[in-house]
Amino acid sequence: MVRMYWDEARRVVEKIREYNALHPKQVEIVLKTSRKHKGRLIVFDSLTERLDRDVKLLITSPPYLQAQEYIRSFKLELAWLGYSGKDLRELSSHEIPYNKPGRVEVRSRTYSELLEKIKGFGEKLLELYEAYFHSLIRFLNNNADRVEYIAIFVGPVKVRNLRVPIDEILREHLEALGFKHVETLIDRIIARRLFKNTINPATGLMDERTPTEHLLVMKKKG
Repeated sequence: MVRMYWDEARRVVEKIREYNALHPKQVEIVLKTSRKHKGRLIVFDSLTERLDRDVKLLITSPPYLQAQEYIRSFKLELAWLGYSGKDLRELSSHEIPYNKPGRVEVRSRTYSELLEKIKGFGEKLLELYEAYFHSLIRFLNNNADRVEYIAIFVGPVKVRNLRVPIDEILREHLEALGFKHVETLIDRIIARRLFKNTINPATGLMDERTPTEHLLVMKKKG
């Protein structure tokens, strides 16, 4: 265990040295996050917030539909930091796609076509699908006028046996907002897979993890 910690510490130091060797520019960092203040939970929800300045580039990596439950993954660490069970439930209620973002128009033909198919999978999966894209679209709508470039990391996850091209849906909506497609970079996901099941125990279907990660890059026209 001690050796594992030191190996990881060395890797971090090496990455910092490599980064500094590239002579990066000094940048201002503004951190906005949910936090505890005087015993009270203050929630920062990016769906209701808006950039307070114009920026050259916005980079974001939203959840890949229901592929990862972030609050659940970090419950123990949050408890160590003093977050109560009530706090965790409040944070979970804001987590995409288990939140209630309110309905917005998703200006994507691909989204609408898949929506009709997902309706046949039952109410629960339909709610997750709609909440996910309504959340992302609300965020993009709130901030699209303040950015020149938008770069979004997403993966084409599956809902049951249906592959959802998240980047294509977001590309179509952003094009409707006045952006043009610059490029989509694709990387195979290999190292982060801890295990592989033949059958997904939740669905009884053949298990197929998200095979690739996509970086969608969009630029405002004009």
